[in-house]
Amino acid sequence: MPVDGYPKPNAIGKIPVVYGRQDAFETEDVDNLIDRLEKLLSNFADTNDYHASPKIFTTGEIVGFVLKGGSRRHCARGDRATAIPIVAARSGRV
Repeated sequence: MPVDGYPKPNAIGKIPVVYGRQDAFETEDVDNLIDRLEKLLSNFADTNDYHASPKIFTTGEIVGFVLKGGSRRHCARGDRATAIPIVAARSGRV
């Protein structure tokens, strides 16, 4: 349904575009705080993901664990009476 006076003819025959530039953006003074908060929240989420679901159930005595970052696998060591069945995730990864 046309409206009176539209479309208006474009005198220059092109789409008018205005380019702008600014040396500092509005959030520049708090950008480091925002980056830090995002990093903290990301690390917090990673920690929750890592510890939220049990990966092993044990009977017996756990003697030690692999250090964080030491291996991509989750490993535990126990004595001869220790049973440590691994619980696999639905994706097949542990």
